[in-house]
Amino acid sequence: MKDLGVALEAILILSLPFFPMAAGIILRRKFAPPAAAEGAEPVTMTGAQKAGRLAGNILLWSGILAALFMVIVAMNFKGWL
Repeated sequence: MKDLGVALEAILILSLPFFPMAAGIILRRKFAPPAAAEGAEPVTMTGAQKAGRLAGNILLWSGILAALFMVIVAMNFKGWL
């Protein structure tokens, strides 16, 4: 039973970087600028849209960096670095 607990804890810890990535993708899609009609000028983004996309970008890239950090930590633990 202890091995199962350790495996579940490892899975939970390794899945943590994916939550900010998912939140960032959701925010980027939610605050995307509306599509302009063909041949028309693009619609300017409001301040809330810019802030939402900025927060989404920060969450997305921090999740990506956290996932890369987890890979580096695992490689260091295995002795590959």
